[in-house]
Amino acid sequence: MFQKVARNEKGLTLVEVLAVLVLTSIILSFMIYLLNYSNTSLKQVSAREATLQQASTIMNHIVGAVRKGLVPNPSQLTNASQLSLVDPFDAGGQYVTYTFDPGQHTLKAEYRLRDAGDNLAASPATIAFSDKVESIRFQAMDGKLTITLRMYLPNNAIHEKSTVVYTTLR
Repeated sequence: MFQKVARNEKGLTLVEVLAVLVLTSIILSFMIYLLNYSNTSLKQVSAREATLQQASTIMNHIVGAVRKGLVPNPSQLTNASQLSLVDPFDAGGQYVTYTFDPGQHTLKAEYRLRDAGDNLAASPATIAFSDKVESIRFQAMDGKLTITLRMYLPNNAIHEKSTVVYTTLR
């Protein structure tokens, strides 16, 4: 009778329990690796998108200033890393000056613009756009302003963005 009961016992042996634990730990470690890799990739993609957004913001600011009727200063060099935009009909009035600092990798703008009520700002304002600018080149010629912006991406790659804006004076 004892043999009959022993054969009908149901349970797991120690070897079976250890095998399940080993397989579970392998699966869990793989899942943790995948989650860590996804998190790292998400951070890289987010940083890249933030840098690309900064590049778009810089370009939009410059294009917006030109569309307000500001033109490159006549003394402006044809291929420079600084750009001065002035109002050709308002001497001493509206202006925007973009200055690139290669040591800090920053692009700053100092501006004094008129508001919607045509009132000139009392004092100039300054804005620092980004600390990821590798270089920026402005080329003004025949009423055409070419802007080439190079930005450092998180993986130390360079993203180049370029645009052409036509000024009101040609």
